[in-house]
Amino acid sequence: TTSVAAAVELQSLKKNGNGLHAETVNAIELPPTATTLLRHTGDYQLLLRNLKQPLKDGDRFDLTLNFARAGTQTLKVWVQTPRDPHADHKEH
Repeated sequence: TTSVAAAVELQSLKKNGNGLHAETVNAIELPPTATTLLRHTGDYQLLLRNLKQPLKDGDRFDLTLNFARAGTQTLKVWVQTPRDPHADHKEH
């Protein structure tokens, strides 16, 4: 949950012939010693539905995650423009 949007969806990201395909999921397993990335380049992403106002680079807001056995955890989200993954490999 977050105050900046009406809803937050957890999506699984899978590679296909056209890039990445996002599918909404209700929950994911989070093993205690594993790292799970929740970002546009990870295995999962969080999608904010019905933003209350546009977000811009540098904005920060609270987002609360709900865990089945660990309660809730509120974290600070920092809005950043994704960097170009090919920026370091430009031809001169």
